[in-house]
Amino acid sequence: MKYSLWPQVSTEPLGMRTVEWTYKVASTTRETVPVTISV
Repeated sequence: MKYSLWPQVSTEPLGMRTVEWTYKVASTTRETVPVTISV
């Protein structure tokens, strides 16, 4: 199984900065399962 990490940085109107990490798991069925974690 292959794991890939995609960092997504977004800026909120209130000036708060949130970083979302999306994990995409490539299974044997060639499907990607996105898991988003807000820090």
